[in-house]
Amino acid sequence: LSSDEWEGRWLLVLDDLPDPGDEGISWVARDFPFGSGKTLATSRSQGWIEEGGAGNWGKLALEGMAEAEACAWVLRQVEAWAGEQAGVLELVRKLGCLPLAIEQAAAFAREYSIETPALYLAEQAKSSSKLRVQWEKRRKRDGEYAFSFAEVISLTFGRLIEADDDDSIGAIDLLRKMAFLHSEGIQQDLFQEDEWIHVSTLKRHSLVVDSHAPGHLGGMSINVLVQDVVREQLMGRSKIVALGGVMQALKTAIEGLDRECTATHEVGRRYARHVKAAASHVPREGDSQDSDGDLRLALVWCDEARQWLEKGAAIL
Repeated sequence: LSSDEWEGRWLLVLDDLPDPGDEGISWVARDFPFGSGKTLATSRSQGWIEEGGAGNWGKLALEGMAEAEACAWVLRQVEAWAGEQAGVLELVRKLGCLPLAIEQAAAFAREYSIETPALYLAEQAKSSSKLRVQWEKRRKRDGEYAFSFAEVISLTFGRLIEADDDDSIGAIDLLRKMAFLHSEGIQQDLFQEDEWIHVSTLKRHSLVVDSHAPGHLGGMSINVLVQDVVREQLMGRSKIVALGGVMQALKTAIEGLDRECTATHEVGRRYARHVKAAASHVPREGDSQDSDGDLRLALVWCDEARQWLEKGAAIL
């Protein structure tokens, strides 16, 4: 792309870039030939404003919903709140008019028959103190999700735990595993039948939706911000168990992949993105705060995941 032959003759879209200072993407900020063609980059990080050279690109900020639009949407979704315009306005302002947070709050209100927006906000306030402590301890990133979004996910998560029935606990376990996969095209065959049955509960809570990605119809999609909150705020020591389960399922799924047999290459195309996503979350030696036994297991999974990823990537 940087050659004279291609100068000014290409357009490339770089979608959902992490912060340019992140280790895995720093080469883009350092080496990508932005000035040689046209580049459209999307990111939650403001750091990309400075990349590409002075004047090479401009910033277009996508705002959240307008207050009136957000309120009207909530009132359509939660019929029990008809006549609660003032309370709904307070709610959407508290959530910063973030569409995903508002959708989560509305799903929670419907699922648990919350009578008024004020009652929702009161319940959220009660569940937020512990989350706030954990939030303050974590590494902050430019362009990360707002605390108000973490609050609404945490509230739903907490209510599922309180229910303490087979469906709620099964939904939590399924959500934790989904948090380590690629966000698009999560297929049923990566899970046992008695695990996947709980996907309907996650859908009712607007935690997952039907996938419309090409080639992945029939699967599920989960927003990357939901995945971030679940992994970073709602895991604790269950993280190793969930990640181990995902790794084992992926290992089983791609066992039939053979580089020399083109008939099996579809297996690699189907699962490579999930293997890569899961492998990126395995802690490196020295990063884990888990017990020595858990750390040894994590490192074994890391080695295996790297082998699977190389095996799948070789034919893509």
